[in-house]
Amino acid sequence: MRAFLEECPACEAELDQVENVRKSCCAGELVSVSVDCPDCGACVFSGSYA
Repeated sequence: MRAFLEECPACEAELDQVENVRKSCCAGELVSVSVDCPDCGACVFSGSYA
């Protein structure tokens, strides 16, 4: 559920969502997702999917 937050739970600032796509020889594309707060530096969510 943290991946869908729009405001930081620590300081209520607007969150930044970053997606990085990497090609893999075995799984095709691997997408890494992180949701971070630019104000307080909190990492709210970090994960990946293929």
